[in-house]
Amino acid sequence: MRAFHCNAAAALWVALAVIWAAPTTAEEQSPYLITARQIPPAYKVTAEFLDYLKPAKEASGFQAAAAPQWDIARLLSFISTDGFAASDVNRGRNVAKYSPQQIRSAVTARKGTPFQMLAHVGHIYAQPYKQYSELRFELQGDGVVVHVADWYRLTFAQQGGRLKLTRVDYLMREGH
Repeated sequence: MRAFHCNAAAALWVALAVIWAAPTTAEEQSPYLITARQIPPAYKVTAEFLDYLKPAKEASGFQAAAAPQWDIARLLSFISTDGFAASDVNRGRNVAKYSPQQIRSAVTARKGTPFQMLAHVGHIYAQPYKQYSELRFELQGDGVVVHVADWYRLTFAQQGGRLKLTRVDYLMREGH
């Protein structure tokens, strides 16, 4: 009888292990999980930019050091030749302007506001949940505003026949 109980217990553990290890569908995982992105063809370059910023491995919290070692020339190919303006709701209404040289220096040194913002945009976009990285596109003149959930508003304008980043607005209030 003891052998029967041992075998039954072992069979139960094997069955539970198989059930726990079985892949689940996205619907079973979370209704907020992003399983596919619908990017309008006209805005494909904006998604390429966001994908380029993403860190190679997931991190539970933001760490600027986890940002990829971006190729500066490629990174700047997504950014306006005038650089970009940036604002942070947590730092008041001030809008800072960063030239391509300032962006290049910050990214090379892996410190400073332009680097921190780009690294954070990549981190947020890498979170595969709607509340972090669901994209919404808003036509603006000859460009587009890309809303990264409620976290960021990225403004792209046509330049040389291609959409280029002209502004980064961080919209999420911290500590509230």
